[in-house]
Amino acid sequence: MRAFREYVEEIDPTRLDYKQKLYNLDTSMLYLSTGLVLYATYMTFLRKLQENIHKYNSLEEIYRETSKDIKTAIRYLIEDPKRHRELFEEYMQVNKLLDELLY
Repeated sequence: MRAFREYVEEIDPTRLDYKQKLYNLDTSMLYLSTGLVLYATYMTFLRKLQENIHKYNSLEEIYRETSKDIKTAIRYLIEDPKRHRELFEEYMQVNKLLDELLY
C-alpha cells in the first residue's frame, strides 16, 4: 500500500502526464488485484524469506527488508505497467506458481 500511496501523492493534475499516471495506477492495481497474481506475489516473497531466514537477526529486520522488496517491485510495476509487467512476473515467478496452483 505504501508504494501506491507514494505514487498517488506524486500525481499532479496540472502536469501533462496526469492521465498517463492515472492509467498506470489503474492498470497496476487491477493487475495486482487478481487473486492468482496476489497469491503468487505472496508466495514468492514467503519463499524468498524462507530461503534466506538465516540472514536476519530479528523479526523487525525481516519485516523491514521484505516490505522494502515488495514496495520496490510494486513501484516498478506502477511506473510503467506495460514494460514492467513481464519483468515483475518473471521476478515473482508468477507463471511457475500459477502452474503449480492450477495443476
